Amino acid sequence: MVLVKKALVELTRNSYEPDICYFGPAKAADIKPDLLYFPAPDLVVEVLSKSTQKNDWEIKF
Repeated sequence: MVLVKKALVELTRNSYEPDICYFGPAKAADIKPDLLYFPAPDLVVEVLSKSTQKNDWEIKF
């Protein structure tokens, strides 16, 4: 399952909204349509831009 919408991913310290999330078959099977917080993705893609570069490279990294 690949999500390109804003998916709120809850991790141990903070919650994040990666640009693209990939969930393998095992995790995707547990994702329901009304889920508020998603589990840690198997792959995260963050699209960098000048306006978000500092946040993406520091806090999100």
